Amino acid sequence: ANSEYNRADLLIRQGRYTEAAPLLRAALRAARAVDDHELVALVLREQGRTLMGLGRLEEATARFADARPRFVSLGLPQELVAVDAAQAECLMFSGRLDDALYLASAALNRARALHATALVSVLLRIQAFALLVAGRHMEAGRTLEAGLQSSNRADGQHERALMLMALARTPGMGSDAESRALRRESEEILDRLGVVAVPSWRLLDG
Repeated sequence: ANSEYNRADLLIRQGRYTEAAPLLRAALRAARAVDDHELVALVLREQGRTLMGLGRLEEATARFADARPRFVSLGLPQELVAVDAAQAECLMFSGRLDDALYLASAALNRARALHATALVSVLLRIQAFALLVAGRHMEAGRTLEAGLQSSNRADGQHERALMLMALARTPGMGSDAESRALRRESEEILDRLGVVAVPSWRLLDG
């Protein structure tokens, strides 16, 4: 079950959601069979992220709502922040930008208190994307710059690549040449990581 979960996590990062889905179903069956409550909660969250990537937002929200109290009862505060980050992103996809920003801000405060650097980067990126979609370009730019300063190499620079691309698309944050350079760096990282789809970019393009 753990190997299937880990493989699915990589596929989700790469945007290969249809491939991740059956692995997560198998991992959930196995985790439930042995009463691995933590793995059940983790798989439910990743199923939510997969459904979100496929545009099935109501189903994604239901998975996050199922996972959240499990993390509370298990006493796993970082995983709880991670599920709230995923829910904030789902709210952004749903067009509920104010709700997304509120939840991301609250989760960001908890991530900082936990010194969870990787989650800080994720949440700053979600905040920035929501601000961009809302047309709050200067705030988005400042948030992206803060996110880039907080990002690390633990995820192979995945979050850094997403933020670089968003910064390249932020009006008023640099010359055309600078934007092209940011795009190139982002694309090089994502190509190296095997990323084939980034759903949040559709919001920026729309």
